[in-house]
Amino acid sequence: MPSVNETDVRARLPDQYHLAVDEGEWLPDERLGDLELRSAEGVTVLGIEREDSTYIGAPSGEHRTHAGDRVITYGQEERLRELVDRGESDGATHEAAKRAHDRQLDRERDIDPKRPLSAIRE
Repeated sequence: MPSVNETDVRARLPDQYHLAVDEGEWLPDERLGDLELRSAEGVTVLGIEREDSTYIGAPSGEHRTHAGDRVITYGQEERLRELVDRGESDGATHEAAKRAHDRQLDRERDIDPKRPLSAIRE
């Protein structure tokens, strides 16, 4: 069975799954956990590709982003598009995204009321 090259898989993801980390924007030098992407917005970080092509798969909340990185994400398409356009001090957009994610969680709990909140939020 042929092996799958990790770089090939990342290259096949649509552009909206790749967040470029540019100096002067909201992502550089932030801990992933502080960004609340997964817990508050429902966006999962699959990996971080460093400028030197080093790849960190399934990074923890302790990992930091750096200018020149590409953050590989997974989530609702609307949210991913919004993240690409988010400004450095765009707290209002983050708050709106959190509210939208809470509404989505409510819909998911209606579908599966036995599913624990921790399974949705983690």
